[in-house]
Amino acid sequence: MAQLGFDVLSNPFGIIYNPISIQNLLQRISNNTAYTETDFNQRNTVFSWEHHGDFKYSGVTPAVETSNVILTTARQAAQKADVILVVNDGEIIEQGKHKELISKNGVSSKLIKLQSFS
Repeated sequence: MAQLGFDVLSNPFGIIYNPISIQNLLQRISNNTAYTETDFNQRNTVFSWEHHGDFKYSGVTPAVETSNVILTTARQAAQKADVILVVNDGEIIEQGKHKELISKNGVSSKLIKLQSFS
């Protein structure tokens, strides 16, 4: 799509397979919930379960700041998108504008409305 000149935002936090992390990200984007220091873990490096493993941070503060910039970009993209495609196993399972997807009783809406597991 990008090659055809469309604005595309695909997987802003990398490819994530953990369904709980996907749900939490959708809630963050939809509900305007910023990251805080408690959303990150620090062992040998700083990480979040809501980010692909390629996301590396030098400390918790840069992790929070960078993640909130990406989150804002994702939220703005979702709100202004002409169409959002929800893909599962290579198949489009839902499509529509952000508000349409939330008002439907589909996968996106159910994930956003679920109680957070974090």
